[in-house]
Amino acid sequence: MPALQQIETARTNPSVTTLARISEALGVPIGELVTPAPPLGEVVRAADATVRPAGRASSARLLINDGEAPFVELWDFTVAAGDEIGSAGHPAGTRELLLLHDGRMRVDVGGSSFDLGVGVGVGDALRMRGDRPHTYANPGATTARLTIGVVYAGERDPRYLPRG
Repeated sequence: MPALQQIETARTNPSVTTLARISEALGVPIGELVTPAPPLGEVVRAADATVRPAGRASSARLLINDGEAPFVELWDFTVAAGDEIGSAGHPAGTRELLLLHDGRMRVDVGGSSFDLGVGVGVGDALRMRGDRPHTYANPGATTARLTIGVVYAGERDPRYLPRG
């Protein structure tokens, strides 16, 4: 049985000399051959999500964020009827993707307004600049709920560094 097959099937452990030869043949630093692979996923339990009070009676839950570029955050917003949540804006180039699950929402960003939840409305989505001051306002009579994905073009917002 060839040596590489024996190593791959854990039938033998390679010597440092063998690892050095494999490393050289592959053009890969020896450290990469012996470093464990990163995990394929991570579960963040709902109870562990960071909840931030927002508005008068609303909340913003940072469900999960990523410590690797491009930096992404996933938020769950609950906005009470008549309430609003404001943001001064994120670093330059940041984009946001919103999905309305329940209620109505008016989003003001950089002088433009977007209405979600008008008519059938549930399931309305919005793509917007997140690097401008923006406000999520609920003009409806019932609570609104939306999911927001924040995608940073460069540096992530220091207010929401990854859990760790």
